[in-house]
Amino acid sequence: MLKRKMGNRRYNYMIDFMKCVAMLCVVSLHVGIIAETVCGFEYSEKTWIFKTPAWSAVWIFFTLSGALNGISFYNEKYTFDKKGLIQFYKSRIFKVLIPTLIYILLAVCLIDLKAVLDNPIVILKVLTLSYYNNPAITSIGATWYVFVLIKLYIIAPLIAYFVHMLMDGRTIRRHVVVIILIALIGCCFRILTYKLGIPWGMIYVPWYMNLDLFVSGMVAAHSCKCCNSKKDNGLIKPTCGIVFFITLIVINIRIYYIADENVTAMFLYQYIFPTIWLMFVCVYFMMYIDCDFSQGFLIKGVEKLAQVSFYIYLVHSMVAQQIAPYIAIESVNKRYIVLLLITFLISLCLAVVMYRAVNYQRREK
Repeated sequence: MLKRKMGNRRYNYMIDFMKCVAMLCVVSLHVGIIAETVCGFEYSEKTWIFKTPAWSAVWIFFTLSGALNGISFYNEKYTFDKKGLIQFYKSRIFKVLIPTLIYILLAVCLIDLKAVLDNPIVILKVLTLSYYNNPAITSIGATWYVFVLIKLYIIAPLIAYFVHMLMDGRTIRRHVVVIILIALIGCCFRILTYKLGIPWGMIYVPWYMNLDLFVSGMVAAHSCKCCNSKKDNGLIKPTCGIVFFITLIVINIRIYYIADENVTAMFLYQYIFPTIWLMFVCVYFMMYIDCDFSQGFLIKGVEKLAQVSFYIYLVHSMVAQQIAPYIAIESVNKRYIVLLLITFLISLCLAVVMYRAVNYQRREK
């Protein structure tokens, strides 16, 4: 058993804010890709800010997922015995896997049935949790992330247990050293794959290539139980964190924008930024896990958006694909902006419905 429980608060405004920004990065880029196909939209010096780093968003999600899953174990929401493991896996199956499979079934039957019939291997890959958008189907392409995440969920209790066994009683400084070591190993390994000429898809997608992100998040979560600081309800530290986070996002966007014509920029984005985001999310999580705020309108809105961000991620490509041909605006740039806004609003509505459906049984209890 752990010596001390952490606070019962699993989410807070700062973590919710990170989830929302990462989700918006994915939506913005994917809508741009669809707009490029439908109406010839191209990123330029006027629109480069919308070429958001979807890859980085996924790295953020993997690290944050490791941290949040770690908090669940170290806060004793789930225990390491048989009962606790059953509760953990049951929660992930009903909250993540089943909604994803239901969405895939509906999207395929209503929109992309022909694409699946032409590529029946997709069915087998989905059923074996190994569909990584190959063959590519726009409406369900984003679900590759879920199947990678499920594999990390499978080993999450084991990772959490070993992190606790190895790090229990250690100082926060020792936790930081371990995170840095994991980050360096991950970075060196990615650079080695680059030197060996391994295709990017085999580096970015496999669950084991994202272990450094997930495990580092677990270590960051474990470090929080070593901290006895009181809840911080001040605004200066959170404001600085938000400003720094947004600044790093903008820098990443700019690097991604120039990467089409700059090999160094693309290398930096693909092989160095995973480590940068790993370190940032871990530090961010450790610094702001104790932040607390009064429930103002803005904070409540971010909290609600974070709750449905996963479902927005699931449906946004399907929504954009379906409505893009019907937005008749002469200006290509304005057409993209309108498509982005409408996609987000419709995806938000669908996400709310999905969220309530998934949580209906729990509310009844």
